[in-house]
Amino acid sequence: MTLALKVPPLLVTAIVAGLMIVTGNGASVENPNSSALDAGTKLWLACWVWAAAVTIIVFAVISFKRHQTTVNPYALEGVSALVDSGIFRYSRNPMYVAMAMSLLGVAVLQGASLLLLYVAGFIVYITQFQIKPEEAFLQEKFGVVYVEYCQQVRRWL
Repeated sequence: MTLALKVPPLLVTAIVAGLMIVTGNGASVENPNSSALDAGTKLWLACWVWAAAVTIIVFAVISFKRHQTTVNPYALEGVSALVDSGIFRYSRNPMYVAMAMSLLGVAVLQGASLLLLYVAGFIVYITQFQIKPEEAFLQEKFGVVYVEYCQQVRRWL
């Protein structure tokens, strides 16, 4: 049994965020030569990261709606257009970039650099079990047009 396209990306994001919060207190590595950020500064920075992530998601959804195609990664049969404009000119997967950014915000808030390993793990998991299956579907559906798009725009950033 494969996990490809089985676990909703938002659920994966929520699970990873939960793990980061639960393990975050013990993941802080103090550098005696640096000054740690105070809680207010960490919250402020995390909020900026989260705001950027939400903005990216909003622009991605707007692009999908303009092309009258589905935003649901489990309704691939509803894909009616290749979205390659707007924010999709910079990343083929801006929603997943935003999800990774939201996890980065959790790491910032916790002030624990070791939590970045969770972000890396999320990226590996989503690439393998969500993005690659989606890419295979899109290549089959849109052919050379999708291949050319992939050559011009990176998977992540």
